[in-house]
Amino acid sequence: PTRLMELMWEVSIRKIPVSYAVQELVAGNLYLIDDSFRNNDVVNKFFLEICGNVNSVGFTLREMMKLNILQKYIPEFGAITGVIRYADFHSFPVDEHTIRAVESIQELPKYSGEIGNLLNDVFRKIKFPQLVILALLLHDLGKAEGEEHIEAGVKIARAICARLNLDDE
Repeated sequence: PTRLMELMWEVSIRKIPVSYAVQELVAGNLYLIDDSFRNNDVVNKFFLEICGNVNSVGFTLREMMKLNILQKYIPEFGAITGVIRYADFHSFPVDEHTIRAVESIQELPKYSGEIGNLLNDVFRKIKFPQLVILALLLHDLGKAEGEEHIEAGVKIARAICARLNLDDE
């Protein structure tokens, strides 16, 4: 089962989409993504490596979403798939907004000027960029429960971080 996440890690390294033949193989093996998969140290290491590859993380998470791997691996993400919350500044369903937020990190090098240079300088100094990516990925998961989502989101994020063996630091 760990090969499913290893496949996505390869996608992140090579930044190429999954072929149709492999998509069919993945679809036939999604049942392998269960609690033991979610709590597997090797799987979680691959996932955190994917999140740490800031040049391709948005592309890779979008591929994972397309293959339903992301929704199965993080069921809390699956709960926001297609959820529409337009009461605030969102223009897209919550899952699409979230993936676009992650993809925006890949665009940082394109920004220049005073603000662009500051953003790029700050991001380069971040010791563990995968934590920023993870924060973006998790930031709206509480919206599955409604507009008042902050407290629910914090509980969800803590549970996911515990599964990933991340401490409170």
